[in-house]
Amino acid sequence: MISWWKHMALWKKIFIGLCLGLIVGLLFKDVALMLKPLGTLFINLIKMLIVPLIFATLVTGITSMEDLSKMRRIGLKTFSIYLVTTAIAVAIGLAFGIFFEPGAGVALNNTAAVVAKKAPPLIDTLLALITTNPVESLAKGDILQIIFFAIFLGISISLAGEKGKPVAAFFDSFSEVMFKMTEIVISFAPIGVFGLMAWVSASYGIDVLISLAKVIACVYIASIIHMALTMGGGIALLARLNPITFFKGVASAQTVAFTTTSSSGTLPITTSNAIHNLGVSKPIASFVLPLTGCDHQYGWNRDLPRYLCDVRGASLWR
Repeated sequence: MISWWKHMALWKKIFIGLCLGLIVGLLFKDVALMLKPLGTLFINLIKMLIVPLIFATLVTGITSMEDLSKMRRIGLKTFSIYLVTTAIAVAIGLAFGIFFEPGAGVALNNTAAVVAKKAPPLIDTLLALITTNPVESLAKGDILQIIFFAIFLGISISLAGEKGKPVAAFFDSFSEVMFKMTEIVISFAPIGVFGLMAWVSASYGIDVLISLAKVIACVYIASIIHMALTMGGGIALLARLNPITFFKGVASAQTVAFTTTSSSGTLPITTSNAIHNLGVSKPIASFVLPLTGCDHQYGWNRDLPRYLCDVRGASLWR
């Protein structure tokens, strides 16, 4: 039994943990509510990796390219893919909202407390990219500022030539250590997912799911359409990769993204899947994924379709 579990694919283990958590939460509510610490511990471990992993891998990705013109080309391609797939995702979401009106008749509590959040002016967003204290930004986890500083540092290391190579070597070793740490944390994913799903299903129950059945159905159907057509089609036409191979390669990260509802929290697993399962080179994965796969204060990338776009954006540069 232990040998069978040990040799099972990670995504299968995570899926089993998800299903068992759902069942335990529905059948044994009191016990399931006590399992929340398992999920919290796993999420905290994942979050612990985010800042150092983004910083180290992004610097390494830039210094590994050597040719800065290549970085510019990849950056433009990544940004273009990001915009196109985002536009398609928005169009699909609007279409489902207009035709099916999934929220009609659903009563929301405390609606008076809901306040629309106004997007900050573009100039403020651009100015906020530049940190006045990189150490403080790293401590606070300000992802946009960390990314900007990491890119700036990586470019400066490359321009420094021979004298910058010891620094590049340090970050290369540091990123390898972070990847190894990521592997260790990922190995606990089935337990963490089990705890999360058990607590969620016990806390909300089947009645809440039934009352929101139309909303949930629209979200999942729209997501499946986006994954199958936008992501699968892009993978087949642009990356020349079998979509089935792609989705199998990111299955474990998909499952973790589904249970944690966070693309930034899934970044370590996303990066590992892109490199080890899809054959994306470390420099490309290290450069592309941190740029497009992080939640931050402006609310980008907060759903599963966007996460899939992140991995596809990296796989195009294999």
